[in-house]
Amino acid sequence: MSVTNEEKVISSLKMVMFERDKYSKISNLSPVDKKKVQLAYALCKKEKYIFLEYFEKGLTNKEKNYFKKLLQKLKEYQITIIVHTNDINFFVGAVDKICLVKNDSVTT
Repeated sequence: MSVTNEEKVISSLKMVMFERDKYSKISNLSPVDKKKVQLAYALCKKEKYIFLEYFEKGLTNKEKNYFKKLLQKLKEYQITIIVHTNDINFFVGAVDKICLVKNDSVTT
């Protein structure tokens, strides 16, 4: 049984805790919901690399806990996640490797 594109989209949106009317315009979404839709899109497209910029900003504690678990699960799909953040603690334990870039130097 093959999965339709609509089923992939719905599954990806559920995976990122997006709970809106399917006819919502993206321009009317909150910044947090826009981030969720962007992540769902990348998951639906099976992107090998996903770039998250300040993804944790604005998330509730419940959402933060959920997304930490989701990031751990994404390891199974061999997806590389590149993050731009001020809150490195959000990603500790959720990813395999963290590289810190600061003042033109890289620390792993």
